[in-house]
Amino acid sequence: MAGKFNIDTIVGHVRNNPLFEPNRYEVIISGPVEISEHMMFNCAAAGVPGHNIGSFEHSIIGPKRKIPNEELFDDLTLTFYNGQHHYEITTIFNWMKKIAGGDSYRIAYYNDIVADINIVIYDLLERKTLEVEIAEAYPIGMAEVELGYAAELPSQTVVNFAYHSYDLRRYINEH
Repeated sequence: MAGKFNIDTIVGHVRNNPLFEPNRYEVIISGPVEISEHMMFNCAAAGVPGHNIGSFEHSIIGPKRKIPNEELFDDLTLTFYNGQHHYEITTIFNWMKKIAGGDSYRIAYYNDIVADINIVIYDLLERKTLEVEIAEAYPIGMAEVELGYAAELPSQTVVNFAYHSYDLRRYINEH
């Protein structure tokens, strides 16, 4: 950055390039089990999963170099508020039972259990700014749903998903 420090330049930059507010999003799951809009409205927390490049160290002569060898994706975590009819808990439970083969315990075919998940992020004017397109996702874990006599906050179900890959689609909204 050339020149002297100028607070007006920073304020002008932030005014012209507003910062991202992470509370304007929706989650859309199109999958092998019926998932209602109600459940998607109750998605209390989501995120863009971590993305990494795996590597190995290699040296012929001299210091070792890290050589990239694979693309790695962190699991996706979605947190849902639980409604009083327990739709969120039972939907994820039934999806996981379908994966595990129900009473037969024969693991289902991959193509029969995966879903695409889209996380759509909006700006303050409710325009799409980013879409996270997660391909071939399925739940691999549902955390314990806590109960307690002193609980005052809404009950939540935290679900971890494995998936094949994801892509980002950025939308440019001109002012």
